[in-house]
Amino acid sequence: MTRELMIMRHCKSSWRDTTLPDVERPLNARGKADALAMGRLLDEQRLLPDLAISSPAKRARSTLKRLAKASHYRGQIRIEETLYHPTPSQMLTILSQVDDAHRRVLIVGHNPELDELVHVLTGQVVSLPTGAIVHLRLTID
Repeated sequence: MTRELMIMRHCKSSWRDTTLPDVERPLNARGKADALAMGRLLDEQRLLPDLAISSPAKRARSTLKRLAKASHYRGQIRIEETLYHPTPSQMLTILSQVDDAHRRVLIVGHNPELDELVHVLTGQVVSLPTGAIVHLRLTID
């Protein structure tokens, strides 16, 4: 059975307020615009997920919220606490627990963990810039 996994690094975050804990850093103006642009792209390419899973970090949740708005995504959104700087094994565990009804899943998180996940799944070494999406088609039993 073929499944699709889209792996997205959150969009550009703001470092303006250095007193904020890392998990609370918001998107900056460019990040907000990029998240909307990526949402429009997913809509145009007809690549909306069946399920979207985000890190609990504000910048990841905001990326997904803006992407969903721009793409008119009305599917399920899950905030997954363990996606805040997880190991590849933890991400694979999260993905293995996704219901079989979801054929295309979007995961929004952080680097370097997402680069590591892409490497584990494909053998490819990547360096995802902020706002980038990797689209994989995987044969999974």
